[in-house]
Amino acid sequence: MAVYLPELITGSKELDLLFSQIKDLPKAYSKILARGINRASKGVVTDSVKLLSSRYRKKQIVFKNAFSVYQANPKKLFSRVKAVGKKAEHLSDWNAKQTNKGVTFRILKEGKKRFIPGAFIVKGKNSHKPIVVIRKTSERYPLKTLYSTTGFEVLNNQQMQTQILAGARERLLKNVMADTKHTLNKIAEAVKT
Repeated sequence: MAVYLPELITGSKELDLLFSQIKDLPKAYSKILARGINRASKGVVTDSVKLLSSRYRKKQIVFKNAFSVYQANPKKLFSRVKAVGKKAEHLSDWNAKQTNKGVTFRILKEGKKRFIPGAFIVKGKNSHKPIVVIRKTSERYPLKTLYSTTGFEVLNNQQMQTQILAGARERLLKNVMADTKHTLNKIAEAVKT
């Protein structure tokens, strides 16, 4: 998901008025926008992580570590927030439990536990990490490792993106307006002395 400046802050009369007062100072103008965009980008990560952890049974830190942010600077006034992760995770990462007849697991915070009959938990050959496997045939081997979602695909949902971008726009406007007022006050103080 990329956060582009023109899409997020157009249409604010108060901001347009503040910008008209600072437009003759291009360096200050660019720095204010870059700082505002970077703060809004951090907010996008925060909102995304909260959304993911409210939906899935994982701690926020697990999701947060998968995000990277390309920050804006005065010459490039845009930011990119990207969730970098695997396409799938071991089913054991979702609180899998061994029972007499198979394995239970629960991915979503709300909802019932799911059950896979005949599955069992073993230690990985190289990693020694617990993994969930099932036999492919009636023979002892071969075994098939079971995987599940990472949870990040929910961020591709248009409704989720709209919600996250609305939060980013609100943060960006608030940050840019506060920073612009602060800069104008500093200029006014410098002129008085």
